[in-house]
Amino acid sequence: FFLANGLYAVVHLFMANYAVVPRGMAAALVVWTLYALPFLLFLRHLDVFEQQSRSAFVLAFAWGGLGAVYLAIPANDAIFSLAAKLGSPEFRTDWGAAIAGPTTEEFLKTAGIVLLVLVARTQFLTPLSVVATGAMVGLGFQIVENVVYSTNASLSAITDDQVSPVMSTLLVRGFLCGLWSHAVYSAIAGFGVAQFLFRRHQPLAVRT
Repeated sequence: FFLANGLYAVVHLFMANYAVVPRGMAAALVVWTLYALPFLLFLRHLDVFEQQSRSAFVLAFAWGGLGAVYLAIPANDAIFSLAAKLGSPEFRTDWGAAIAGPTTEEFLKTAGIVLLVLVARTQFLTPLSVVATGAMVGLGFQIVENVVYSTNASLSAITDDQVSPVMSTLLVRGFLCGLWSHAVYSAIAGFGVAQFLFRRHQPLAVRT
């Protein structure tokens, strides 16, 4: 249900942006798809694809890019509104993203990891398989989010150049701060889920 709604919402958003900045939208899809490939090759180098069904990684990527994004948008908007009403418009601008990100995006991405484990518990045989699933969830979220940021930059550009804002976003969000972004955050969350699953000799409170 959430994947289907997320797919509709994301495709609708992409098509709306393509109607206004077609070159920017196309450039964003190309550069962020290429950006994702080294992450996938790294996971393959770890041999986790042999440990785990490929469909699990596809579902993990889809949850991050579709399900979590679909649920995070209204949740973030609600937090931004609360920050403006309880604080001020300036407080919302300065701190809204810092408050919303950890409380909505990280929770929703981790919920996807837990859902996948609950669906196919017997397929997660090692902690690394859960960590890699978390990385895929985060990567899906990161790629879709960055495509949106890139096209928003093209929409806001004061010139007719639609591609340069995309490349600037790639530099800032992809390399200056992106290598330790959502994929790494969710991999760490996946490690926490793995500790809960596999350290059964520990008391429940310690595992939690």
